[in-house]
Amino acid sequence: SNTATGNRALHSNTEGFANTATGTAALQGNTTGSDNTAIGFLALADSTGTAGSETVSLAFAKVHLEYKPQKANGSLDTGIHFKLDIKANKVG
Repeated sequence: SNTATGNRALHSNTEGFANTATGTAALQGNTTGSDNTAIGFLALADSTGTAGSETVSLAFAKVHLEYKPQKANGSLDTGIHFKLDIKANKVG
């Protein structure tokens, strides 16, 4: 089965299955693609897909990622941060 939340999400789907589309027009052009996850406004909107394409897409304007490497004793080390403002084309 498919899950679609948002105006025109998975709008053109005919044979695709196990897809999750959240956001306006997410996966709207998908017809046969399966096992896809699209989150955000227009995420994978133009993808028609092929069976078993297994694609993940996130549509967003900013990213803030923190990675904490594991120490030898199993505890977490200090976090490493990465920030990206896609709209402003700026890192940090």
